[in-house]
Amino acid sequence: MPVDSTASALTLWQSLTQAIPHFIRYLPIIWIVSFAWSKLLAELLRRGFIEDFPPQELIKLFTNGGDLTAIALLAVIAVVLAPLVEEIIFRGGIYRFFKSQSTVLPAQIISGALFALMHGNLMSFLPLVVVGIILARVYESSGNILMPICFHAYFNGFSLLMLLIMSKSPFPLIESSDMVHRTCRYNPVALAIIYNSCLNADKIKLPSGYHGCAFVADIIDKRSG
Repeated sequence: MPVDSTASALTLWQSLTQAIPHFIRYLPIIWIVSFAWSKLLAELLRRGFIEDFPPQELIKLFTNGGDLTAIALLAVIAVVLAPLVEEIIFRGGIYRFFKSQSTVLPAQIISGALFALMHGNLMSFLPLVVVGIILARVYESSGNILMPICFHAYFNGFSLLMLLIMSKSPFPLIESSDMVHRTCRYNPVALAIIYNSCLNADKIKLPSGYHGCAFVADIIDKRSG
């Protein structure tokens, strides 16, 4: 859909409200892809084609006490900083570049694949490709970079909430051998997406020489120790 001047004139509040139905509409698709991908990875793991995934720092953060300061810091990174930076780069820059060199659909797929590759996490690769494509479609239909930023923020916020709820549930978050199956079975989206936001935050310098999740995890260690 071509960008028009009316769509690109959306305010922040309009973008926040209009991104909600997009988020609700596309969330089931992302869940289905995430569930199917997790099943595939679990089967590949069972057959010995891939190695087991070690416990993620993000999961350790939640299981070691869920300190409010650390969770608040993670929420700011995941819901505000990561969507802003990633959407400006991937939809505002990379997607627009490939669109100028080809057509809309190939540009959406390529930018989505690069978006997933940048995170460097096999467990979330295909879901992130789909998320990247959806974000490009939201940007294309609205003509305003605020729309995918808001969508991205809602998605990360929702995923973080699911992970928080999961950490309070009776289901174990950290077990050994069957890590892929266990983590993706109960929440195929939250672990992958929020962990990747945390990975992106590792590029952002924080006080005392820490970076991203390492800073948050250290807060947890000190408080729980």
